Amino acid sequence: MKSVLQTHSLRQIVGQLLDNCYEVLKAFLEQAIQHDEVSPENIIQINKDLMGAISFYISNYDFIQEQTHSNSKFLRNLLFEVKHYRNNWAHSKDFTIREVHRIADTILLMFDEFSLNINNEVYLIVNQIRMESIQMMSLQLQQAQKY
Repeated sequence: MKSVLQTHSLRQIVGQLLDNCYEVLKAFLEQAIQHDEVSPENIIQINKDLMGAISFYISNYDFIQEQTHSNSKFLRNLLFEVKHYRNNWAHSKDFTIREVHRIADTILLMFDEFSLNINNEVYLIVNQIRMESIQMMSLQLQQAQKY
């Protein structure tokens, strides 16, 4: 079976990683706000897209930490990184294999911090991309050392 990195462009893979990140971030935020009265505007913001969910988290991180007992400042920093890559993706930037690895690794760190029962399939997909990117970088390094 061919790897994801062999069958998809790096840009497509980054898009898939960002979609997976949004799916889990949205579930985390929904869990964090389920017991509180949250304005409909905030719910719309979370449900809009990844940037809406990130913006909600960043502007409400003290509240979210209180609700989830998470290390919200660490998560906030990870989300700033995801936001950077999402903006690059939205503006059609090309990605390197190293950036794909970084995005996948950052998203896995986020998943670990969320302490959710994450859909195992989502976690496995992101981890597979991370592992394949490590293998590809290793091969590239070996080939470069031959010359």
